[in-house]
Amino acid sequence: MKPSQFFAKVDPTPGVPGVNEMIKPPSFPKLTMMAPDGLYISSPGYKVGEQVNAMAAYQNTIVPPAGKQQANGRTLKMGQEVFKRAQCISCHAGDAFTNNRVVPSTVIGTEPSRAAALKKTGNMFGPASMYAPDTPVPVPPGAKAVAVPTGHLDPEQIKLAFAHGDSPGGYKVKGLIGLLWTAPYLHDGGVAVGPDAAKQIGIPGTLLQGVAPDPANSLRALVDKQLRQK
Repeated sequence: MKPSQFFAKVDPTPGVPGVNEMIKPPSFPKLTMMAPDGLYISSPGYKVGEQVNAMAAYQNTIVPPAGKQQANGRTLKMGQEVFKRAQCISCHAGDAFTNNRVVPSTVIGTEPSRAAALKKTGNMFGPASMYAPDTPVPVPPGAKAVAVPTGHLDPEQIKLAFAHGDSPGGYKVKGLIGLLWTAPYLHDGGVAVGPDAAKQIGIPGTLLQGVAPDPANSLRALVDKQLRQK
């Protein structure tokens, strides 16, 4: 097999290497946890995984901008108590305010369709593997493949993440760092409240009307029962 046959190029963007350039991992055409869509980002002239690792390193340096709204110590203390009393901290814990767990959609009780979106991939999944880190791209014939260890992972969490088998699927607990900048909230964007909290409620009253959700009002809808019911 020619090296070019290991390389897939999809709508490349001039001057931006790696955005739409991919290789077929040794597991292809099977899907794996290493390559859940079957392909892996890598551009000619780089090593396999070099760009992905660089992108991850860059993302780890990103911090959200400071919020424009100011709150006094009393308000912050009140918010902290609400956060604890409502048991938000049971899932949104740690430095990033997430326990990194996938919670079943049946437990969350919200729209379940997205949680089960990957269920059919169960028939195409296989053991995770990838080329050795020093493998150049394009990948040469006979390149060394190594197994990606997954035995330490919780099998029930894997089933939930992909809705495989009899699992209903689930949603990963969102980290809350930078929460102010991420409205609307929830996995389906269902908690959206505009600047006019009395009228601009939900997706129909905000995004479908060209109104950007207000972060503070949307957050209030998560803890204000009367506003959330609307």
